[in-house]
Amino acid sequence: MVAEAEIRAALTWTRRLAEGELSFALDIQQRLPRLFRLLEAGRVDVRKAKVILDGTIHLDGETARKVVDRILDDAPGLTTGQIRARLWTSDGLPVGSHLLGRFGDEETLLSLAAQLERAQPWFDRTPPPLDKR
Repeated sequence: MVAEAEIRAALTWTRRLAEGELSFALDIQQRLPRLFRLLEAGRVDVRKAKVILDGTIHLDGETARKVVDRILDDAPGLTTGQIRARLWTSDGLPVGSHLLGRFGDEETLLSLAAQLERAQPWFDRTPPPLDKR
């Protein structure tokens, strides 16, 4: 790809890095145009944009845009962890979650997971298969 080669040469990047960054830019521009505009305007940084893209990459474009639209207004003031925690589908299912705790304190994590399940039960719900979205 010509663009990738030009980026690689101009920035003295490896082929893999240039391909990855170009892919990121094209994905955001095409799949999540509102996020692209905020990134371009400097209201959202690259790390936050990557968290949002990574958290929605498995969703079809329309669903991803709906998920992202719900968090974009707040995204500039959130940390990357807070953004990831807010990525929920329109069905009320978490896009993903990652909980951390003190070393050896699994009891606290399990307690938190139980509280989340009680507050927003999703145990018996699953998103539709990717080919049905």
